[in-house]
Amino acid sequence: MNGIRRLAGPVVVALGALAASLAHAGACDVESGATRLPVLELYTSEGCNSCPPADRWLSREFGRPGTTPHAIPLAYHVDYWNRLGWPDRFSSPDYSARQQRVAARNRSNTIYTPQFVFDGRDVRPHEFADEIAARARGAAADKPRAHITVRAIPGERRETRVSGEVRIDRDELRSRARIYVVLYQNGLSTQVTAGENGGKRLTHDFVVRRVAGPFTPDASGRVALDVRLPAPQEFDPAKSGVLVHAEDAVDGSTLQAVTTAICHAG
Repeated sequence: MNGIRRLAGPVVVALGALAASLAHAGACDVESGATRLPVLELYTSEGCNSCPPADRWLSREFGRPGTTPHAIPLAYHVDYWNRLGWPDRFSSPDYSARQQRVAARNRSNTIYTPQFVFDGRDVRPHEFADEIAARARGAAADKPRAHITVRAIPGERRETRVSGEVRIDRDELRSRARIYVVLYQNGLSTQVTAGENGGKRLTHDFVVRRVAGPFTPDASGRVALDVRLPAPQEFDPAKSGVLVHAEDAVDGSTLQAVTTAICHAG
């Protein structure tokens, strides 16, 4: 497909300190930390034969327990591969549109899969692991530009209810801030029977299933959250989580982000 580049060869570079376990237990209320936590986005597709190595890398490097996260991963499955032989059931035109906005913001005329976007900026395909690691080390020294509290609990109609507050303290960022609430799921798999990955069983983690937003702050820099995210097909709350992130609409950088499991308060 025109405009799609490929990652050559397998993705095998380890990231060490970036490994993260994003399944939280304990108290239902989660609060963002004292340092800025960026978002790492992977744009991928089950129809792209270069994407499975990137998917596996994301699962491997961010699925290790017992380490402190320096970024929060999300896998956006785009839909423009669907007409080339295999319809990806996790894909959405909304996710393709988000990738287009990333390209426009970075003054690029090209979209491709697999693409990593760290903190709003494109990552070079052949050096992505080292580049992400270097950018994460820099972000770890940053002060947050937003404060987030969030709670995610099951709703009454097979939905996830997300409540909380986002606060943007710096006046100059309030008009630029956009807040998103993302429901993601781990442990998904597909037996692909057609297209470039025909005959393969693909596994996925951090798959974006629902997105709400963008929400904009009020004059005081606050956004009160009370969002209901309908359960998608094949939804398993025990393998899912919620990400709330505040994004700079001008440069795409993460003002702050926080992730939480879906809490069954008892």
